[in-house]
Amino acid sequence: MLLGPGSSLYGADAFGGTINVIPRKEGSYRTASLSGGINGYASGSGAFAGSGHGVRESLAFSADRSAGFEVDRDFRTGDISSQTHFDNGVRLWVSYLDKSFGANGFYGPAQSTERMNQTLVSADGALRGFGGWSGQWQTAYRTHGDTFTYDRPSRSGAATQEST
Repeated sequence: MLLGPGSSLYGADAFGGTINVIPRKEGSYRTASLSGGINGYASGSGAFAGSGHGVRESLAFSADRSAGFEVDRDFRTGDISSQTHFDNGVRLWVSYLDKSFGANGFYGPAQSTERMNQTLVSADGALRGFGGWSGQWQTAYRTHGDTFTYDRPSRSGAATQEST
């Protein structure tokens, strides 16, 4: 468990949690979930797994949003991830996350927002049959974008500073 300001359970204004689900056996499944609540909260998620023709596929997605419990505490998050396992031992992971949120008071005394996105593509596999030698290979590509907007009042009106 991670303690301190960076953790999802104990961090600054934490309002979420972490769930780690480890299935006991592989198989086919489909699942979907929708929920809603106060302050315009809405959430949906789904997942499926199946196999055929030498390929096992797992796909999961989720999205949630809220108007926030106070000014500039709104959020919107969406993610999708896929794991593909081929019978030849090659595995492919692809995922994308897009998250924006109001950060009222977190970065300073003015309203501010942050938008982040992240993409990850990774593949690995086994090398076999090289004169009794074997090995593993792995490759990955990752991008991360972060746009922060800080609205600071000034004597001549509101000024906006952005950094990426």
